[in-house]
Amino acid sequence: MALRNSCTICCPSCTSGSGQSLYNRSAIGPQNLLPAGTLSLPISQTELGSICNHSHPVENWHPFLGEALFPYLTDHEDETLCRHLSFLVGHKFLSVQCKIGDSGRVLVLRVYIIPYDLPGAQGKLRVRDEASVLKPARLCLSNVVPRVVQDEHLWDAHDSETSPGSPRYFLNPDTVMMLCCCLLFV
Repeated sequence: MALRNSCTICCPSCTSGSGQSLYNRSAIGPQNLLPAGTLSLPISQTELGSICNHSHPVENWHPFLGEALFPYLTDHEDETLCRHLSFLVGHKFLSVQCKIGDSGRVLVLRVYIIPYDLPGAQGKLRVRDEASVLKPARLCLSNVVPRVVQDEHLWDAHDSETSPGSPRYFLNPDTVMMLCCCLLFV
């Protein structure tokens, strides 16, 4: 088991390599998804080990921690964003990974769009209930998508650096919005 000394989300047991960490490669991994960009959440503490879920994907990017982040957030509006992200992740519209940025003051979230025709999904993402899933998803996406930043440095959790000139786009912002709309109206 490899040591992950640089990961500040990991608990001491996982960091030392003595705990039972799980290398989690979910069925819906980033290799099948569309990278949309990142979100940055200012946090009050750099050590989030108390919320370690012992799941360690490649490069110390952890699955999104949802409401467990609330005590660490410095901006109340970010709680709403986390609730919306949790809904979208739970209903497989988005996949989100998180990592503490280089500055130690920001949690960087990588946001991936899950295509509705994802291989192996067996059509489950194509047919969704309007009232309980699609309508709330529209509200959540209208809060999340405008806040997504498409910057190469942030994608690598280098929050103390800024891209020279205009940011590099993984997907054109109009394309991101169009894809999100397609997810909702299939």
